[in-house]
Amino acid sequence: MRTVKLFSMPNQAMASMLQGILQGEGIDSYTKSNMIYDTKTDVFVYENAYTRAMEILKEGFPDLFSEEGE
Repeated sequence: MRTVKLFSMPNQAMASMLQGILQGEGIDSYTKSNMIYDTKTDVFVYENAYTRAMEILKEGFPDLFSEEGE
Protein backbone atom coordinates (compact mmCIF):
# COMPACT_ATOMS: atom_id res chain seq x y z
CA MET A 1 0.00 0.00 0.00
CA ARG A 2 1.23 3.49 -0.84
CA THR A 3 2.25 6.01 1.82
CA VAL A 4 1.82 9.77 1.59
CA LYS A 5 3.29 12.66 3.56
CA LEU A 6 0.80 13.91 6.10
CA PHE A 7 2.71 16.91 7.42
CA SER A 8 6.14 18.30 8.32
CA MET A 9 6.20 18.76 12.08
CA PRO A 10 8.50 21.46 13.52
CA ASN A 11 10.57 18.89 15.44
CA GLN A 12 10.92 15.20 16.30
CA ALA A 13 9.17 15.58 19.67
CA MET A 14 5.99 16.92 18.06
CA ALA A 15 6.18 14.26 15.35
CA SER A 16 6.38 11.58 18.06
CA MET A 17 3.35 13.06 19.85
CA LEU A 18 1.38 13.00 16.61
CA GLN A 19 2.43 9.41 15.97
CA GLY A 20 1.16 8.43 19.43
CA ILE A 21 -2.18 10.11 18.77
CA LEU A 22 -2.49 8.45 15.36
CA GLN A 23 -1.58 5.06 16.82
CA GLY A 24 -4.28 5.51 19.47
CA GLU A 25 -6.75 6.01 16.62
CA GLY A 26 -5.52 2.88 14.84
CA ILE A 27 -3.55 4.71 12.14
CA ASP A 28 -0.05 3.46 11.35
CA SER A 29 2.58 6.08 10.57
CA TYR A 30 6.31 6.59 10.29
CA THR A 31 8.63 9.56 10.38
CA LYS A 32 11.57 10.68 8.33
CA SER A 33 13.92 13.55 9.04
CA ASN A 34 17.21 14.92 7.87
CA MET A 35 18.66 16.24 11.11
CA ILE A 36 21.80 17.42 9.34
CA TYR A 37 19.96 20.07 7.30
CA ASP A 38 16.67 20.65 9.08
CA THR A 39 14.97 19.97 12.40
CA LYS A 40 11.58 19.38 10.76
CA THR A 41 10.30 15.82 10.72
CA ASP A 42 7.95 14.48 8.04
CA VAL A 43 5.12 12.20 9.13
CA PHE A 44 3.81 9.65 6.62
CA VAL A 45 0.61 7.58 6.68
CA TYR A 46 -1.01 5.09 4.35
CA GLU A 47 -2.95 6.78 1.57
CA ASN A 48 -6.29 5.32 2.67
CA ALA A 49 -5.85 6.86 6.16
CA TYR A 50 -4.79 10.33 5.01
CA THR A 51 -8.13 12.12 5.41
CA ARG A 52 -8.77 10.84 8.93
CA ALA A 53 -5.14 11.46 9.92
CA MET A 54 -5.39 15.07 8.72
CA GLU A 55 -8.54 15.57 10.81
CA ILE A 56 -6.72 14.22 13.86
CA LEU A 57 -3.71 16.46 13.13
CA LYS A 58 -5.90 19.56 12.92
CA GLU A 59 -7.72 18.64 16.15
CA GLY A 60 -4.54 17.82 18.07
CA PHE A 61 -2.33 20.65 16.80
CA PRO A 62 -4.67 23.54 15.89
CA ASP A 63 -1.90 26.14 16.28
CA LEU A 64 -0.20 24.72 13.20
CA PHE A 65 -3.24 25.77 11.18
CA SER A 66 -3.99 29.19 12.70
CA GLU A 67 -4.06 32.27 10.49
CA GLU A 68 -0.86 33.51 12.16
CA GLY A 69 0.94 30.29 11.22
CA GLU A 70 -0.07 30.45 7.57
